[in-house]
Amino acid sequence: MRVLLLSYHFPPDAEVGAMRPYQFARLLPEHGIEPWIVTVLPEVMERRDDSFTIEGVPAEHIIRTPVGVTKRMEMVRQASSFKNKLLCAFAASPTENKDNIASSGLGSEGWLRATPRRRWLLEWLRYPDAMGGWRLPALAAADKLLAEQRFDLILSTSPPRVVHLIALELANRHNLPWVMDLRDPWYKDIDEVGSKVLQAAYNRLFVPCLRRADKIVLNTGRLCQDVNAEWPEVAGKTIAIPNGCNTPKKFAPAAATSTEFTIGHYGSVYSKRDPGPFLRGLRRWLDRRSETDAPVRVRFIGPEFGTAPEHIEALGLSSIVSLCPPVARERALEFMQEDYVLLLIANKQPLQIPGKLYEYLAARRRILISAESDGATADLVRGAEGVVLAASDDDVVNALEKFWQQFADARPAQTSNDALLDECSYSRRTALMADVIHSLKRPATTTAP
Repeated sequence: MRVLLLSYHFPPDAEVGAMRPYQFARLLPEHGIEPWIVTVLPEVMERRDDSFTIEGVPAEHIIRTPVGVTKRMEMVRQASSFKNKLLCAFAASPTENKDNIASSGLGSEGWLRATPRRRWLLEWLRYPDAMGGWRLPALAAADKLLAEQRFDLILSTSPPRVVHLIALELANRHNLPWVMDLRDPWYKDIDEVGSKVLQAAYNRLFVPCLRRADKIVLNTGRLCQDVNAEWPEVAGKTIAIPNGCNTPKKFAPAAATSTEFTIGHYGSVYSKRDPGPFLRGLRRWLDRRSETDAPVRVRFIGPEFGTAPEHIEALGLSSIVSLCPPVARERALEFMQEDYVLLLIANKQPLQIPGKLYEYLAARRRILISAESDGATADLVRGAEGVVLAASDDDVVNALEKFWQQFADARPAQTSNDALLDECSYSRRTALMADVIHSLKRPATTTAP
């Protein structure tokens, strides 16, 4: 059985969202399914990790395309260019004019993001997708492939949502079964600027996809329940298949006699994720400590940090908390071995589980999660060894004290959640996806004698 997999993110893309389609592509052949992948060229990727080695997926099965620029995104680009010209003009002007840069919204945040109105404008310019320029190149590559070889099914995975818009066209044009895989919701508060009109516009895009897709795969049970509640007519074709873990590596145990109590956060702090509860709790806990206690070091490693810099400055944490640029995936795994506690910011997203959590579990380290107790992340880790969920500043203080006492007692950083890791393995997740795909296989047609 041959499947066409559409995924914008795919290695060497370093985005955590590239791991799910990659693992499916690598493991589906074990279930009699031959995947071919249409994705983007490496030079298009915002985060690229050339140290990553693709295994189990033949190079000739990966079709990479460029990404065009839509008219709307060209407007954003021109607006950014105009902003830069204005900044240069300010720089050449008298000093008193330079003081007006911040108030004019032309600072480093970007003028389009400076106010809610400008964010609203940016989201409309992005509609229907900031990556919409991939539509035509991807369609051309997929049409060519479908003309050359026989495929049994289309599997598309988002974000970005343009992937499903491409799959919808292809499924209709070539009359193929279609599995729509949603790694994140795309239909609820997608713009984060409170525009009901924009939300309705996204729903008008989403509903035809829901109706046409033969199976709808969602990566948390809560997301699946939410879709079923919102659109009861599709409940019979939805299924939850969560993200997964790679086969855990044998991490070296962290030295119990380390002279520093280290906490590491890996990945982006973006969207609604709020680092405030952790950083406020950290400040309060630090204020309780004795001068004779071992030093504390916290590092955030990733491409973006949300509001963390503002909190760090306001709370006087700059000597404790470091903000570091992203590193290659293998290097990040090495850094995790140096930490006593791994930190995950997963609050205000009850339907989602950050993909980074699965890597944390595979690292076999203690984990502090800043998230509500009633959400998909809490569902996954409830009862797991060495994992503490902190929903408030007070919870963070208590969790840090608990981990600190374990560190002071020279208890190793390693934890053991083998049963959970086995349940979350990509081998199991891929077997579930293979069952979905096989269930849609059409019977072979025979020619009458």
